[in-house]
Amino acid sequence: RLYGTLPGSSPKLTAETGYKIFCFAEDDWKLQADAAASSVNYPLSPPSVLNKVDLAHATGIKDSFGLQTTLDLTPPSVTISGASTTETIITVTLQLNEVGTAYCRAVRKDFPAPNVLEILDINFKSNVGTPSSDTEVVVTAYDSDGEPLRLGTDYDVYCYADDDLCHGCKVTTGITHTAVLATKTPVRTLDTTPPSIRIIHRESIAHDQIFITLQVDEGSKVWCAAWTAQPADFASSFEAWLKNSSTYCADETGVECGSFIVYDLDDIEDSHADDVATIHDYDNTSVWKYNQDVHIILSGLTEEQMYDHIYCFAEDDEDDGVGTNPNKMTYNSGAAAGSKVWQVHLDIGSVTTLDETPPSFTRLEIENPTADDDRIVVTFSLNEPGTTYCRATRSDSGESSADMPI
Repeated sequence: RLYGTLPGSSPKLTAETGYKIFCFAEDDWKLQADAAASSVNYPLSPPSVLNKVDLAHATGIKDSFGLQTTLDLTPPSVTISGASTTETIITVTLQLNEVGTAYCRAVRKDFPAPNVLEILDINFKSNVGTPSSDTEVVVTAYDSDGEPLRLGTDYDVYCYADDDLCHGCKVTTGITHTAVLATKTPVRTLDTTPPSIRIIHRESIAHDQIFITLQVDEGSKVWCAAWTAQPADFASSFEAWLKNSSTYCADETGVECGSFIVYDLDDIEDSHADDVATIHDYDNTSVWKYNQDVHIILSGLTEEQMYDHIYCFAEDDEDDGVGTNPNKMTYNSGAAAGSKVWQVHLDIGSVTTLDETPPSFTRLEIENPTADDDRIVVTFSLNEPGTTYCRATRSDSGESSADMPI
């Protein structure tokens, strides 16, 4: 068994390296011949040295062995130097200390780490042909079903690596699960896209209120307002108009628009004080959630008035989880229709507030009660369209208004 290229303190053999094997042999005839109990055949001229193989014989043995290559039973080491993201892609830059293949997978922040088979199953990999040189593994989905990565979301990336199949090896050698855990790399996908609003329903629920049901596609704050005509310079200052009207906009619990949050799952994972730190907080029925119905009530409106300029606006919580530099809906630019205030206005259409005030008589008189023997003609006017009902009773009948219910 050979452990090094030379005896003693020589360097160890290197994995996956070709070696030429030389062998040498000598007998012990001189030692035997010089022993006390000499052989009867001891020659008159005893040997001066041991009998040894010559170089030609040793070279022949080397040639008969051929070039022998050591196995590589040591897994590669993984060094991650960085990661970059877009809204839907994570790119991991790493190095292996030997030729092999690197695989990576992303899971939501603080979720359990994937095992080796789960990383291999999603199959985001890169073949590393040059040891200790940068290579990139591009992750474009969350699972093997192709669920896309979400924008503005915290993930933990884990990577696995195995070497190439060495000469004489039956299988590749891969890193352990403990080594996989050591590759954990926190990343956050970018979010440069404004929220998108989808109108589900709208109606008037009172003489001075309009009820709007909408959904937002990410964590956001929302404002809505209604006018009978578009305010001046609205296209350039719509955000200020909507936010300044927040006292007449609230959710159905009475919280003013801009003060409540529509949450998404990223709010669980971030460390900001947004009242949602656990899945229990998120599942609370009083919490508004992205892609679910949010109920908005607009108040302070005029009775029986058509409002055909109703607008809604949303901004997300970028780039720090509390909206320091949020992505905001535009007035009428951008690719997504739901991200345009003008398009949401068209989706809402017009709503007329209810008429909850009874009509009043602006004129009520009997011009000539004796004009006919069998009827009394009442002349009246109402302050609004409606129907009038009259009943006559004898003055001496003893009936009062309490005896004549509607």
